[in-house]
Amino acid sequence: MIAILVGSHGNYAKEALKSAEMVIGEQKNTAYFTLTEMMDLSMTIEAAEVAYQSLDKETGTLILTDIVGGTPTNVATVLKKKGKNISLLAGFNMPLLLEALLNREQELEELVVYLKELFEGTLTEII
Repeated sequence: MIAILVGSHGNYAKEALKSAEMVIGEQKNTAYFTLTEMMDLSMTIEAAEVAYQSLDKETGTLILTDIVGGTPTNVATVLKKKGKNISLLAGFNMPLLLEALLNREQELEELVVYLKELFEGTLTEII
């Protein structure tokens, strides 16, 4: 099962995961990191690294962030460059998160292609 890490400004990532679990049930191998007003860049990087390390990354990791070019996406880009078998999509919303969670038994590359096709025009893949 693909690990899913969600990052956002404010508590959006945390609350989106909680909301997804209300809809489809408890999810394993998920984590989140947030950027709050009280955090500087180094604190955000540390939060993202701790969240990432908590995941079982054996079959790959999908990172979803809220805004292209935003700090959470930039932090996730650093994680992506350090790790292996990681895909990063910026511009996530609830329907996208639900689709990712419901379809993460497939290969990471297949899931990314599926999500990009389904949410064409709303997502940006960060290479």
